[in-house]
Amino acid sequence: MSAKRLQDRARPAQPSLTFDFTYTFPDRNRMVTGSFTGDLTGDVVNNIANVRVFFDGVEMPGPIYTAKYNSSGVPNYWLNGAVVSFDVTKNNFIFANGDLTKGGGFNSYFFILDGSTSHKKATTYSAPLAKHDSALNPTPAQWTLAARDAFGVQAVRRLRARK
Repeated sequence: MSAKRLQDRARPAQPSLTFDFTYTFPDRNRMVTGSFTGDLTGDVVNNIANVRVFFDGVEMPGPIYTAKYNSSGVPNYWLNGAVVSFDVTKNNFIFANGDLTKGGGFNSYFFILDGSTSHKKATTYSAPLAKHDSALNPTPAQWTLAARDAFGVQAVRRLRARK
């Protein structure tokens, strides 16, 4: 058995938890908040669905699609399989109101890309809401991800990467 399979067995996925997130842009103190469902393995959430995104309390027009950035561009720059983590440096996701994996158009998005993409930054944009912010090198102090328990309380797990 490979080391990867052993590691995955040691940390089984917890299916379909609901997560709440907050990202604060440092320059203007604007916030992006929201929620989604997904499967937690270690400190990484995969199989993300049911995404809601709010720019300073105003909801992003939907429906919301998810993707991850692929710096090689082959076969596409945006692929299925968004990754969200309690550790901001492991994030590789975009939440957009168009399916980027199929070249779809959009007018609102929020993304955080990790260091492996060569575009280590957080950016939000919404034409209908006239919102735009961007920050290079997102820090743990700007990012919060919390999992809810069965009763909807943010009590299951609340972590920030400490560096």
